[in-house]
Amino acid sequence: MMADHYDEEADIFSFGVMLSELDLHSLPYSHARIDPNTGRKALDAVILQKVATGALQMSFSSSCLASVVELAESALRWTRHAVHQLRW
Repeated sequence: MMADHYDEEADIFSFGVMLSELDLHSLPYSHARIDPNTGRKALDAVILQKVATGALQMSFSSSCLASVVELAESALRWTRHAVHQLRW
């Protein structure tokens, strides 16, 4: 993700994303890359919109420590201000 300007809210959100990546060994939102209705690749804009509205959440494995999931979910609770700084 790239932005012209970002602050610590975006950094904190990114930390939560990174914890999911380390747990799953996969790219962020890879579980949502294929549209279940069409079987086609989902557009990045659609994924970003779902993230911005809260319709799409990060995922974690069942073997991930509860304390790590709790820390990541806390970091992923971002404001509307932070989400407008995200670009794919």
